[in-house]
Amino acid sequence: GGVDSIIGFGAGPGGDVLQFGSTWLGNVSFTSGGFSKHASNAFVSGNDGRIVVINDSAFSTAGAVASDVVGSAFSDSANESAVVITRTGVGAYIWYVNDNLDNNPNNVTADDVVLIGVLQGVNASNLVAANFAGTAAV
Repeated sequence: GGVDSIIGFGAGPGGDVLQFGSTWLGNVSFTSGGFSKHASNAFVSGNDGRIVVINDSAFSTAGAVASDVVGSAFSDSANESAVVITRTGVGAYIWYVNDNLDNNPNNVTADDVVLIGVLQGVNASNLVAANFAGTAAV
């Protein structure tokens, strides 16, 4: 439990790597095709198992991520999950989103969004697909 604080993470090509296992990504193996980056809340549909970076500091709460970023991007009653990273004043927030954490997969609410980490001093716009890896679904 709790929020991990990650200090000294090197973002960008040749930098450090965060590894998210199948637990975080809905039993979907992460590939670079599962990475997307946006300047604002342009969350696209079909996001199960994706890592999405939003380079916008407006999304600093679970409620903002749920309503303004994810919204209806997941399929109804599909039990989908993703990792969303948003820019903050001190670095980047790492959010775990699972539309069934509140036992209601028909929508995404603040109860479905959990802050799991903070990349201290990292500009979200510098993150690239190579900064992430996944493990095979078990």
